[in-house]
Amino acid sequence: MLVLRVIQLIQELGASGTLIPCDTRLNKSIIAQFKDRNPEDTISTADVQFLLKSYKERWISVIDTEDDYTLNCQGVNQIWICFAQELAEYTKKHLYQILIPSITNFKDFNNLTFLTETTRMENFYVGHGGKTLYRKRGFCEHLLNNGLRLSTYRDISNTKLNLVTIDELSRLKSCKQTNGEFKIGSEVFVNFWDFMNRKVFPHLLDKGEMPFELVPRLLGLVEKYYILKFSGAEYATFKKAAKDFFKLVSHGDLNNINYFYGQHISFQSRDYYLLDFLIAINMSRGYDLDNLLEALLLWLYRMHPALKSSLGVLEFVYSSLPDHQSSSSSSSQPVASSSLPYNDHLHQCYCLIVSLMTTAFEMWPFIGGTISLWDQDNYVFPEAKEIYHYFLPALTENREHDLEGNYLLVKERFFAPAPVRKGILSWISHFYSTTMWYEYVGQGRLDKLDIFWYEPELMLHALLHFKPTSPVITPYINHFLDDLVQTYAQNCSDLLKRFRVNILFTNLLKKFDPQDKASLRILLQLYDLTRARTIFLDNCVNHIGNRLIHINLNQPGRSVLFYAFVSRADNSKVTISMTGLKLVSSIIDAFKEALHSPNLSLNESSRQLMFEYLRGLGRPILTVGELEAARNSAVCLDYLGAPT
Repeated sequence: MLVLRVIQLIQELGASGTLIPCDTRLNKSIIAQFKDRNPEDTISTADVQFLLKSYKERWISVIDTEDDYTLNCQGVNQIWICFAQELAEYTKKHLYQILIPSITNFKDFNNLTFLTETTRMENFYVGHGGKTLYRKRGFCEHLLNNGLRLSTYRDISNTKLNLVTIDELSRLKSCKQTNGEFKIGSEVFVNFWDFMNRKVFPHLLDKGEMPFELVPRLLGLVEKYYILKFSGAEYATFKKAAKDFFKLVSHGDLNNINYFYGQHISFQSRDYYLLDFLIAINMSRGYDLDNLLEALLLWLYRMHPALKSSLGVLEFVYSSLPDHQSSSSSSSQPVASSSLPYNDHLHQCYCLIVSLMTTAFEMWPFIGGTISLWDQDNYVFPEAKEIYHYFLPALTENREHDLEGNYLLVKERFFAPAPVRKGILSWISHFYSTTMWYEYVGQGRLDKLDIFWYEPELMLHALLHFKPTSPVITPYINHFLDDLVQTYAQNCSDLLKRFRVNILFTNLLKKFDPQDKASLRILLQLYDLTRARTIFLDNCVNHIGNRLIHINLNQPGRSVLFYAFVSRADNSKVTISMTGLKLVSSIIDAFKEALHSPNLSLNESSRQLMFEYLRGLGRPILTVGELEAARNSAVCLDYLGAPT
């Protein structure tokens, strides 16, 4: 290649009109590199490296913009592409390697054809992560061969189907192909997106179920848009939040994410897919999404009233809706209410007891006392202790049916119309936190103090699906779920188990940030309690299996990954039979037995840690009294270690 051709490139760029900042900068750089050069000279190796570096810089600047080569081959892009074709011939490279140097594959993973079989850049699309290139023809063949199920392959093995990300869908939709018409049989499609809309997207609801764990996050993303907009924040802040949400989506189950994408939403008298809204968010460049997001808010509310935004600035969105309008959209699975299997008085009773066991009451020194439930205790002021003793016999004797009557008696005596301020109570009444506790109990609004009651089966199911915004909270969630499983492995009343788990759950929530706490509370309302109870044992197995995985992963020099799930789980590696297993304790024993299998290739350190973990799950939980008695009866040693 002669320097003359580079000079022609400079002239073509200069004559093409207004250039984007990247092209202006690169053009100046090329001029500086080749000024005073003889046009008849051949470009040097250093010149080639300079030009390749220029293309690399340009790709970083234009990817996913209107000047992306795979989205637009017109205008100034045509100048860069034509020069790249000649440079590719000169350097014995392929065109796509010049234009998109970050690409690492040479075959299309979807049908294993060579990328060189495609010559026009708009017939490619960039895969998730920006390092993989796909042929649209290969993607089309893949979709047809897989029953038009939206999916893709991520490596050359062609063994595992993966979901198509919002980034990939955005690129497919954004392509400005001027001559993209093609036929399949006798059916003509205007372009590839037309094919997707007519043939692929109608099948999105064929499999899977709604991934409810994403829905509170979507509501939070919409709310963040308005918060940032009204605070005058840069749009890049919202775009980062959107990218974080799409990253969460990309880690979901293929069928469930397709089901999520395929939700129908009415907007401006037309029906759209949810994926259209997600693509619009992904492609947006400024705060101009108000109308679209208002439609999204209404769709969320119709799915479930718990998905109504609490932001005052968004109250107008719901003003046109009748109060009773909370039915599901036509394409959504009905969201069965996780309504409580008991009345409101009993629910308030449960919350009151949990608050007594978890609230850090303010009081004068030396006037309080300790109350306990199983292995949990709390230091409370005298009247709180008196209140608790109204419930204690029913709790210890498993008389749940007596709790409601006890609650009504307690409420009448201590909370209606207001606490009697006499004796010790008059000393503590000026403590604001205690006064507010009385008021909230009387109003039945302990939720204002972050006191809630949920059934443990629902907690387990929700937390297994919950994705916190920060991984910092994950160890606390795992520890809580361990406690839940251990609780249900005990041989005691179901009433005590439920209270212990709710006490531990309230303490767990204290570690959550407000966003995670709000998302989890919504999620707990979306799941169906009846179904959660049906799959409770399966969920226990899934949790234990996941914990064993991480024990093995954290071991140096680990060998074969140990994975344990129920035998009907799709992604099982090592299975335990659920036949005859109706108790959590039996499941723990089955895992212990599975660890003895000769088919497992585990180092001894991993195996022992797994046994230790399982023994911890099955260990008896002593009451506060039993623990105190054990401490008092322990053999005392002198400083030499001899019994005294």
